Amino acid sequence: MHDVKEGDACPRCGSPLTLRRGVEVGNIFKLGTYYSSKMEATYLAADGSRKPFIMGSYGIGVGRCLQTIIETHHDDKGISWPISVAPFQAHVVALAGRDQRSTTMPYARRPRRSSPSSRSPVPRSFTTTATRAPA
Repeated sequence: MHDVKEGDACPRCGSPLTLRRGVEVGNIFKLGTYYSSKMEATYLAADGSRKPFIMGSYGIGVGRCLQTIIETHHDDKGISWPISVAPFQAHVVALAGRDQRSTTMPYARRPRRSSPSSRSPVPRSFTTTATRAPA
């Protein structure tokens, strides 16, 4: 292991390294033969002997994905969901009128999931903002 700094040489090509921020949305663990030995999960090796599987696990967390999207697509007014993951294209809010009742109704049409080549141009993301009209 080695801690690198901006400008350190790449060990493969010698070019200066550039540091970038990243977010871990998934992980991989090498489990070795710990669990396969306990379960007697084996394979037949070329020499005819039985050997325990070398195991690993990996996963991408839905919660981490949502956190990453929110962290990279927000401003001081809130979340600006990218169209590709937005739950709806719009959210219509009926603000309280004279009777002080307010209702919220999501626009019922979800974004189309067609191929990029057949899709009409859409903005990368959208944010909805509602303000109360003067009485």
